[in-house]
Amino acid sequence: MRSWAEPTAPVPLCWEHLVFVRIWVNDQFNDLLNKPFAPRSRPMKQYVYFIRRGDLIKIGWTSDMATRMRFHKPDAILHSEQGDQKDEAKLHRKFAHLRVPAVDGRPAREWFRPGDDLIAYIEERKRLTA
Repeated sequence: MRSWAEPTAPVPLCWEHLVFVRIWVNDQFNDLLNKPFAPRSRPMKQYVYFIRRGDLIKIGWTSDMATRMRFHKPDAILHSEQGDQKDEAKLHRKFAHLRVPAVDGRPAREWFRPGDDLIAYIEERKRLTA
């Protein structure tokens, strides 16, 4: 005898096949949930960078410098060193007095005027990390 598809099912399956699918999905999820978490084999390197474009300096963070530089197309890469988003945020606070309100009509949280203190900081970091 032929079984008809359950009309409320998202996929037209008969009850017998719906039960098989339910058991299979349940087994798949149980297998996933019981696997131990596998940490990354290598920790991802993170960088804080300073780039210049025009008259402005961007203080940013990335884990992929090459891709980020292709995106921003800087006139110059002033400096980069290992650091994370917390380090970037500290620098944004430190140089907040130099932050510009907008770039190309968009808010510019990460773009700064090249004040003497920012230039001196970059030069000092370059010297210390050389």
